[in-house]
Amino acid sequence: APVEVWKLHGRSSPWERFGAGVAQPAISAVVERFVSGGVDAIVGVDWEANEAYKTLRRTFAAVATAPYVYYNYRVYFANTSNTDEDTAFFLEKERAALKLSEQQCYICLCKSDKDKLE
Repeated sequence: APVEVWKLHGRSSPWERFGAGVAQPAISAVVERFVSGGVDAIVGVDWEANEAYKTLRRTFAAVATAPYVYYNYRVYFANTSNTDEDTAFFLEKERAALKLSEQQCYICLCKSDKDKLE
């Protein structure tokens, strides 16, 4: 999905634009071809995938019925440099990512991250 900058993570990343961008016709056509053969699971990396997943789930039945796996690369709310507002924002987004996985299927890079998310 076209966004103004990639490789930027956090509150100032283009996560909202990414989420909306997956609905563009060119991207939808690619996703349509991909899911036409069936989908075993959908994997979203970090909370920044939340909006994109919700957009795709609304658009494609195969996405809506496949298990969602939340792949957490970093627990943003635990960053020591966060402001109180950052922590609250990241807690909300990371909890939302966990809720999107109705099967409670998520992957963390270490036990410490898993413990923080539980």
